[in-house]
Amino acid sequence: AGLRRFPLLGSSQGCAIAIAYAARYPERVTHLMLYGGFVLGRLKRDPTEQQREEARTLIKIIELGWGKGTAEFRQVFTTQFMPDASLEQQRAFNELQRISTSAENAARIVNQFDAIDVRKSAARIRVPTLVLHARGDARVPFEEGRRMAALIPGARFVPLESRNHVLFSSEPAWQQFIDEVVSFPAATAERSRDSDGSLPC
Repeated sequence: AGLRRFPLLGSSQGCAIAIAYAARYPERVTHLMLYGGFVLGRLKRDPTEQQREEARTLIKIIELGWGKGTAEFRQVFTTQFMPDASLEQQRAFNELQRISTSAENAARIVNQFDAIDVRKSAARIRVPTLVLHARGDARVPFEEGRRMAALIPGARFVPLESRNHVLFSSEPAWQQFIDEVVSFPAATAERSRDSDGSLPC
C-alpha cells in the first residue's frame, strides 16, 4: 500500500503476529490495537496433563474431520469461536473453515500458535496500545488478554461483555469494539498534545 507508518490491528492469533511486528519495526507502527489475543500459546501456559491432552485432541479432530463434507468435527471449533451463534451463522462458519484451508495446514497453524511465546516482544512495545477481550471468550481465556495488556508498557485494557471470540454486529460488544478502535489513535494523539503541546510524529 506504500504506507511508511500505520496503526496495526491484530485479532486472535494475529495479536502475537502484530506484537512481533511492532517490536521488530517500531519505526513503522504508530498504534497497536489487539483483540482476543494472547502472548503465550496454549502449550506455553504451564498446562496440566489434561490441557495437553485437550490440545492433542483438537489437533486430531482437525486432522480427521476438517475437510469432511459434514461439519460435526468443525462444529467443535465453531462452538468455541461463537457459542451464541444462530444455526445459520454456525453453518456458515463451519463451511468457512472447510474452504479456507486444508486439514493439513489447519493442524500446522494450530500447532504453531499453541507453542508461540512473544512475551519478550510485548515488553519492547513502545507505541500506544489498546487491548480488548471478551469476558466469556471460550477460545482464548479472558486472563490471556489481561496478561497481554500487563506485559505491554502503558497498554489500555478494555473488557467486552460477550461470550463470543468472533463478535457479532448485533451484540453491544461489537459497537463498543468499533468505537474503541476507531477513537483510539485520535484519543492518544490528543492526550499527547495535551501533555506536551505537540502531536506525535
